[in-house]
Amino acid sequence: MKLAVICTGKLKPGPLAELSADYAKRIGRFCTLELREVPETKIRDRSPSEADRRRASGEEGARILQKAEGALYALTPEGKPLSTLEWKQLLDRIELSGRAASFAIGGPFGLAADVKRNARELVSLSPATFTHELARVLLLEQLYRAWTLKKGVPYHY
Repeated sequence: MKLAVICTGKLKPGPLAELSADYAKRIGRFCTLELREVPETKIRDRSPSEADRRRASGEEGARILQKAEGALYALTPEGKPLSTLEWKQLLDRIELSGRAASFAIGGPFGLAADVKRNARELVSLSPATFTHELARVLLLEQLYRAWTLKKGVPYHY
């Protein structure tokens, strides 16, 4: 199975980058995983207008859609929150489809409406909002946890 995690922006060296790399390596035991980064659109204004926010999100969204492969799952606070078992069931459905899947994480202004419209499903890590850097690590951890449940590897308990 081939999975892609499409992230807006790069991780700075440090604990989050180390955790991301560690979980990506662990997931690599179970499937082909690619971390794909798209550039974050910079806005110089410290208090950007709603139009500037939508423009930045839209530019990032277009780049996300270019990198997406297979079924697209958009991570957004308004998406469906998944339990560990539901993450495992999602991986089961992806595997049964025989297709690749991509998980999209937006930037500081969230995911563009185009990304959400093109997504097979909107999913949530939590009703809370996280930085896109932290969301990357949380998603990778949840994917790893789901894989361990799927494969019977003791980790998820």
